[in-house]
Amino acid sequence: MSNTTRTRTRKWLRLIAVQLVLCAIVFAIVYGPWTIHRASKMYRDVKRPQRYWREHLHQADPVYGFAPKPGRTVEDFPIGRDVPVQFDENGFRVPVDATPAPAKRPLILALGGSYTFGDACLAEEAYPYRVAEALGGTALNAGVCSYGLTQMLLRARDIIPREKPDYVLVQYSDWLAERAVSPFAPYYYGKLTVPFYTETPGAALEMHPPPFRTMAFDVPIAGFQETPASLGDRLGFWRRVAIPLIVYDDFHMARYTCSRWLGQPGPAVDRRADVVALVYGEIASLCRASEGRLVIVTIGSTIAEPPDEEIAILSALEEALFVDGDEALMRRLEIEENTDPSEAYDNAYTHWAGDPPRRIDPHPNPRAHAIVAEEIVRTIRAHTATQNAPTVNTAPAP
Repeated sequence: MSNTTRTRTRKWLRLIAVQLVLCAIVFAIVYGPWTIHRASKMYRDVKRPQRYWREHLHQADPVYGFAPKPGRTVEDFPIGRDVPVQFDENGFRVPVDATPAPAKRPLILALGGSYTFGDACLAEEAYPYRVAEALGGTALNAGVCSYGLTQMLLRARDIIPREKPDYVLVQYSDWLAERAVSPFAPYYYGKLTVPFYTETPGAALEMHPPPFRTMAFDVPIAGFQETPASLGDRLGFWRRVAIPLIVYDDFHMARYTCSRWLGQPGPAVDRRADVVALVYGEIASLCRASEGRLVIVTIGSTIAEPPDEEIAILSALEEALFVDGDEALMRRLEIEENTDPSEAYDNAYTHWAGDPPRRIDPHPNPRAHAIVAEEIVRTIRAHTATQNAPTVNTAPAP
């Protein structure tokens, strides 16, 4: 290589290095303040009075995106009672300090999101436990807050063949399908990644794994919800929680966005009804193979009517029992004249505390869970009575 060529090469390398340094400076000038702004907003959100988990209740999982973490914590509310929560080693919600005992038949498996989990209620107040207690059996409450249909199906594939439950209560709420076609679950801080359905080139639905590992449960958010606000506390929160979480999510979101630009399939957002048919249909097949009875429980769509197409899909499933929990709740509700039904529903069936009372959580309260459980038990017993009824010979005498 000649001296002239070497000189030109060095000039080009210096030019590239200068450009890279300038780009880094510009990036730092723009990205740095933007990151600090978001970290400050996160700090303000953490410090406002709100419910929170004293310890992380979940952990990152490569299959589910996030999964229950065995152990005990407390759901802390700014007013009203605090709610202790416990998951066993199999990821089932159980009453706190429950004495381990052999499972009794019938086994009642419940799949769903926070309504099935019993958010803001004790485990024994939620409808899965109430149904098992009324039938003299054992509850396997596999409901998990923020889960959608993909995670419900994955849990069904794991649990039903292994446990062979007698009844499988599967929650239907219209938002569960919406979660199944999104890579991200609802969460307050950070990106909570989940498996989601995509559409293949052949128009088939395919479950895609979480786009990246969530960091949401690796940072000590709860510790800062209990400390008084100060400059040192703010800086500690930025250093230990906000900035690592924001930078991590930004980096992985950039990678995920680039992969979409390069042709990776995106969420099947227009295929909700097909997702409903696929998920509930496969769970019905799993129940059939394990000789269990599928019980579909609609809950949470009382005021906003669920799509007729999805309800028709569920109603057409052979051998499934259909429990309209929403209708049962409305039937028990006394609505005064000129009262908004949604307001009457909230007053009767959500969580209130304080004086004067104010709503502290929108999930079903113990009264609502009791009504839904009664409707499930009534449906199961009516079906059992029909199955056990003696056959009557109606043929004419010879």
